[in-house]
Amino acid sequence: WVQVMTVEPGRQGAPFLAEQLTKLQELRALKPTLKLAVDGGIDQHTMHQLHRFRPAMITAGHYLEPGPQLKEHWEKLQQSIK
Repeated sequence: WVQVMTVEPGRQGAPFLAEQLTKLQELRALKPTLKLAVDGGIDQHTMHQLHRFRPAMITAGHYLEPGPQLKEHWEKLQQSIK
């Protein structure tokens, strides 16, 4: 397992670091069967970008906070990988 942080650690809701996509690409090329975990900055747009790297785990914290938009956000995440 390798976990890639896609935000600066320290606070929830930090912006997604697109430059980490290069790291994911390099790790996937180095070892295609490597189990990747991605943590931070997840929403429907970033989920779509990450899906091509086939991570085994994606942590979506801030985007899935309890409240009136939870169901809508969950559905958007599901749609982003179809």
